[in-house]
Amino acid sequence: MSANRLGYATNVFPLLAPVDSVTTAYDSLFVDLKGAIRATFFLYLGVITGAATTSHPTITMEAATAAASSTAPTAIPFTYRLSSATGTNVWGAATTVANTGVAVDVVSGDGKMLMIDVDPAALEALVTDARYVRMHVGIVGGGSVFLNAIWAELEPFYAQTTMISAAS
Repeated sequence: MSANRLGYATNVFPLLAPVDSVTTAYDSLFVDLKGAIRATFFLYLGVITGAATTSHPTITMEAATAAASSTAPTAIPFTYRLSSATGTNVWGAATTVANTGVAVDVVSGDGKMLMIDVDPAALEALVTDARYVRMHVGIVGGGSVFLNAIWAELEPFYAQTTMISAAS
């Protein structure tokens, strides 16, 4: 087995440990995309319980010029795919959305994974000097459970055994 299979060619960056964030919108940590040629963010959805029309989570991606700044980050467009339920290996079509993000259906979202692609090379055209990106999960009140976890996988320009930190 090749050692590259253990994450040497990809920088896997945990952003949110599994949590129940039923009533509170939140942001993941910022990820520094300076040395990345590809960035994929994952949101793994566990149980989602709530009224279908009032408690769906909406996911947006935000870019900023600094990880900690007095300037609010800017929502950016992205491409995503939604998996079928856990235990199956079927992904929906790649879909590009505006900076308004994508809403996950609370009725059918249980056990699915949202894969989001952000093109580091396109950030400059969206937000001048941006290199930091995070996921924002908007929660509309009324639900009773929203289990989820977030991580990012970055493909660096140059693979190495010890990755340059993507932490901001």
